Amino acid sequence: MRNKHHRALSVDDDRNLEIQVWLIPVNDLHDESNELDLLSEVGSLESYGNRYKSGVIVSILLSLDKNYTRFMQYCSAQAGWMAFRSILYRGKQPYFRLEFLDTSMELEPAKGSYGFYDWMDAVSANAMIRNDEGVKELCLVEQEILGTYFDEPFRRVNNIYFEFFKVFYSDETDPQIRAEALNSVRAIGELGTINAIVEREIENRVHSLYTPLVDIIEAIWQGNHESVERTVLEAMDKNYHYFAYLVPEKGQPNGEKSLDLGDVDAMFYDKIIALLAVYFEQTGKTMSFDSPYLPEWIIKNEGPTIQEVLANPPIFDLEHVLGNQ
Repeated sequence: MRNKHHRALSVDDDRNLEIQVWLIPVNDLHDESNELDLLSEVGSLESYGNRYKSGVIVSILLSLDKNYTRFMQYCSAQAGWMAFRSILYRGKQPYFRLEFLDTSMELEPAKGSYGFYDWMDAVSANAMIRNDEGVKELCLVEQEILGTYFDEPFRRVNNIYFEFFKVFYSDETDPQIRAEALNSVRAIGELGTINAIVEREIENRVHSLYTPLVDIIEAIWQGNHESVERTVLEAMDKNYHYFAYLVPEKGQPNGEKSLDLGDVDAMFYDKIIALLAVYFEQTGKTMSFDSPYLPEWIIKNEGPTIQEVLANPPIFDLEHVLGNQ
């Protein structure tokens, strides 16, 4: 296990400069997300969610005041939630209510679609901040509206994983339903099965980033804390290995020099953190080890609350950021 984040600042880095660099896209993003016409476009909300997620991890790496991290966590979670709300009621209701920061308005359901990976981003972001309402509504999403721009074989694989994670996040306690969902995932988990279904290489991504999450959930359902810790460590290692060695193309730097380690999913293990947040709420248990990839204060929901941060939003300029250190 790595005790230092692979993108942590070194003693030679100019922290003030790094903060100034971080503030540029954050302020641009905040300005954009106040434009209602942009928010109403399908694709924009989910995009904002991911861009705010990038801001979350950089704020953690820079050791900024937790109010900044919390604010961007909220924005990331809300954007992801609203993205799926924008398509959830399509064909059922003429309008959906968009709620984002100071914005609350009714819009026509968006055209287009969001996929399984987008849903995992959204449900994880909302689980981390304990937005039970958002998680509950995201679990109402049906596979028929998920990733409609993909071909059928790809959707078939994604939907098996999607239904499994819905069982977990909907807090399903029926052992039979849990077992059926788990068996469905395990049935396509054999080496080569997924690639044979979709007729192209996606197994590396699925088995590096999503199957390890299944292993964690199985351990949680078994009530075996030692297994939870073991599967969490394995999931972290597989995530790092994927971006360090499997994603780089031939001839590109790999290992610790891999450029793909700059991917937001390589820097911020939000899906693992979200599972551990749910696990903590259920059991009060945390990991016996510390890791910069798993901020314990987020897992335990410590620090400022979302309500406190929204009541007094942080100011994103260098003077205020440094003044809050």
